[in-house]
Order: sequence, then C-alpha cells, then structure tokens
Amino acid sequence: MYGQGIYFATDSSKSAQSIYTKGSQKLLLCQVILGKSKTVQQSDYSLNKQKLRSHGYDSVYAPRGTAVKNDEFVIFDPDQALPQYIIHFSDLNTVLPPSPSNLAPQQPLTIKKMLPTRTVNFQDPFEMYYSFAESHFRRMAAKGNPPLTAQQAKISSIDIVINNVLETKFQATKRKFQAQGIPDREILAYHGTAPSNIQSILQKNLLLSFARRQLYGRGNYFSEFPGISLGYGHGLLLCRILPGREFVDTSGSNIPSGYNSKKVLLTGQPAGAAANANGEMIIIDNSDQILPFYVIHR
Repeated sequence: MYGQGIYFATDSSKSAQSIYTKGSQKLLLCQVILGKSKTVQQSDYSLNKQKLRSHGYDSVYAPRGTAVKNDEFVIFDPDQALPQYIIHFSDLNTVLPPSPSNLAPQQPLTIKKMLPTRTVNFQDPFEMYYSFAESHFRRMAAKGNPPLTAQQAKISSIDIVINNVLETKFQATKRKFQAQGIPDREILAYHGTAPSNIQSILQKNLLLSFARRQLYGRGNYFSEFPGISLGYGHGLLLCRILPGREFVDTSGSNIPSGYNSKKVLLTGQPAGAAANANGEMIIIDNSDQILPFYVIHR
C-alpha cells in the first residue's frame, strides 16, 4: 500500500495473520529507527527511498483508522531495522484451557476435586482452572470489608464443576449479548450459602425462587470479595458471571429495564470509579448469566 518497503506493526495481531506468516507461526520483534516519519492518510504505491529522502523523510507512518486498521510503519533501508527476538506462537485453542464441556462431554455433571500441590503440570487443564480460582481467591480475600486473615484464606481444596447444560445456556447468553451490543466480558464472583445447598445449585443453578435477603432488590446475590459472601454461609461458590450492562446503585430498587445486573460498591468507594470497581454486591436476576464453576473448601 505504501511502496515496496519493509512493513512493521505495533499490534502483534496484525503481523500474525497467516497472509504474512505463511503458516510459520513466528514473528520477528525488531528495533526500528524511524527517523523523521511521513504521516500518510491513504495508500501511495509510488513511495520509495529516493522519494522519501527528497522530501526529508526516513520512514512512513500510517495511523490506525486511516487506510489501515492498525498503526503501520514502513522503512526502505534495511539498516534501520534490528531483529532482536523470534516469537513462536500457537493458535489460541492450544494455549488456553479447553472449554469445560470438552473435558467431560458425555457427563451432565462432573466435579473434579483439586488439592494444593507443590508440583505443576502445564498440560493439565484442571490445574490451570484451579490456578485461576486460587489466585483470584487470595487476591480478593485481602480486600473487602472484612478482609480475611491468612488463616481464614487458607484453601484445603477446590472443586472444579462442569455442568454442560448450564454452560450451554451461559454461552448462549454470551452470544446473545454480543449480538445485541451488550458487554459480554465475564467476571468471577462469590456466593455464600449453607453447605447443604451446594449440590442442588451445582445441578440446577441459582434460582430466584430460593433467593432470600434481597436488601438491594430482586435477584441472586454475589460479591467479588469472599469475606463478604462467607457472611451468608460457610459453603462458598465461585461463579462465572456475565454482568452485561451494570446498574450501579445502593437503594433497594430492582434492576431497571435496559440493564442486566446491579452493582453495589464498597462503602467509601468513589463513584467516579464505578465502571471498573469491584462490587460489594453483584445482583443477577437471570440465572443464565450465572455459571457455578468452583466450590472453594477452606
């Protein structure tokens, strides 16, 4: 698009496209001397080293949002580039844990008990999921009101829960949010309950017909802080949640039309940080936005 030069991008996703890598799944990360860059807004196939130099430029800069989707830089002198790294990458499907439904495809409900261990196995997807839960629990246990002490935050085991029926509904809700332009990012949030309730929740999900203590309005209640959820029961679930559009409020009103959840901030938390702040309470009235995924035993 900008002449027969050497092209670079600031975004790895641009350079990693197969049209450039030819299936090698390798990228060069380079130091590049740009000198004085000529900013271009549209393609110009006539550009070359002589033409640039005659106008006092050393490189071409095409900003994202013009003729290209990513920032791109072009040089015409190989001595302006110094390759420093070869990055070997894999398809996302091979580096992320597989979908839980793929781990137990024939079972309606599978519970895998994982114990803390000194050794690590990077090939075990259950161990990867365990690490997600452990790190989240320890990080959030030190926050909230009240924070957990080191003894209270000690983990004896974590159950990883695979319910294929509930996951199908959860993923369908995520796709629906995407289609409607609703945020589809997940969060992890805790639900405290009596230990005797856990098996039923793992099988059927949290249902509004069993919800109690609805101080902030109708819905199933979660907290991003385990210390708060443990105040409602010694059984501790860690669930994948789709908040969607969040209504931030501290009153007893229900989730209003146009919103998918309600968030109550910690006392004293500045309102300006509401969008990215963790919720003292997360309230969901649609069970398909909830996927029970872990049981944390202390």
